[in-house]
Amino acid sequence: MAVGSDKEASSKGGLFLGFNAEKEGVYTIAVEYDRGIYSVTEDNKWIFGEKSYVASLGYTVKESRWICGFAKACCVVGDFKGKDKVTAGLEFEIIGDVKKFESGDRIEVQLFFRNNPVKGEINVRANGKHSVIETDNNGFAEIELTKGVNVISARYVDEMTKIAGVCDKKNITTTLTIVVE
Repeated sequence: MAVGSDKEASSKGGLFLGFNAEKEGVYTIAVEYDRGIYSVTEDNKWIFGEKSYVASLGYTVKESRWICGFAKACCVVGDFKGKDKVTAGLEFEIIGDVKKFESGDRIEVQLFFRNNPVKGEINVRANGKHSVIETDNNGFAEIELTKGVNVISARYVDEMTKIAGVCDKKNITTTLTIVVE
């Protein structure tokens, strides 16, 4: 696998990823991004640093949040006719059957936090349009795909991840990208 930057990737503020896809089927690319811990002060300033460190600078800290995210993209290679339920085992993940989609096809997705379904809002962005869909109590939602790049995302606040003196909550974002030919 090759990861790097070129003129096109850097013009979009990103990197390129190259890999050898010799067999037909579904390939999954998953990335984790740990932005770190930010503390919010009583005057609503966001300061990079753990709760105790920011307090030692003289600020009154309302709360600290560990901010991280996961991105998953699925590529269908060749004449693959089936479908595959793609899971990457991420802490917070959008899971759905992946196949060769056409514009107007619908995909049922499900939100999981630590392998358990969770209710939430799913954002769908494609071709300059944005929609928000509420999942049911089991994390299910159905989405209509359009031609081009479809980015499906969700956010979750884990209020159980509390580390004394470090952070109070964990903010997690996850995306699933599907390209429709």
